[in-house]
Amino acid sequence: MKEAASSDDSPSSSEEECDCDECLAFDTRLFAQPKPRGDCPICFLRLPLKTQVCYQACCGQFICIGCRYCLTRERCPFCNAAVPSSNVELRKQLMARIEKYNDPEAINIVGCSYNSGMYDFEINYDTAVTYWRRGSELNSAQAHFNLGTAYRTGRGVDPIDLNQTIHYYQCAAMEGHELARYQLGTVDYNRGKRGRAMRHYMIAARCGHDDSLKKVKEGYRLGLVTKEDFANTLRCFQAEVNEIKSEQRERAKVAMGL
Repeated sequence: MKEAASSDDSPSSSEEECDCDECLAFDTRLFAQPKPRGDCPICFLRLPLKTQVCYQACCGQFICIGCRYCLTRERCPFCNAAVPSSNVELRKQLMARIEKYNDPEAINIVGCSYNSGMYDFEINYDTAVTYWRRGSELNSAQAHFNLGTAYRTGRGVDPIDLNQTIHYYQCAAMEGHELARYQLGTVDYNRGKRGRAMRHYMIAARCGHDDSLKKVKEGYRLGLVTKEDFANTLRCFQAEVNEIKSEQRERAKVAMGL
């Protein structure tokens, strides 16, 4: 992976970019539109954004919030396993997924649990980072993102390192992580690299990320986004929203306050 630019770059250094073959090849990969998310295995609609997807520790499946909250809550909608009745049972399921399958999402969730104290895990930032590194090595987009955030906040790592933050956000973005893509846009914009920032925002907006679309609208108003690119981004955003929308999901979002 190409190293991120130095954290000392000032905003005035702006749109100058290296045009060597290695950097151009890396940017081709970085700015490629990610492949569409997979389908929910229950309703067969495309999975929505990460905040509206549930991971089932019993079977390792990702299902949408509509199927998780509008169908039976006592059993897994996919494998019919009983839903854990306590944090202890859920922890056992997660650790079993890790031990048996080396499941990157279970690894990431355990890392998040050590970071926040979720599911009665004892908070330990160093252990959280250890799990995220393991998940990142297995190419978990969320583990990449969480590791990048650790380097931004300094939790579990020393020192804070913007280079590493950018590196892991890039890894996450190339795996389709919309928030990582949004954060890369913000980093580039704040460094004066507004053209690169808008490219990130447009990619994320085309995947249905609302905050990125707002940035694209602002960029269009400021003359940073062409009329053609703006129109294309709007069309793709609306198509994505229509693709992932369902009555069940809307009911679940209301119930969850999303």
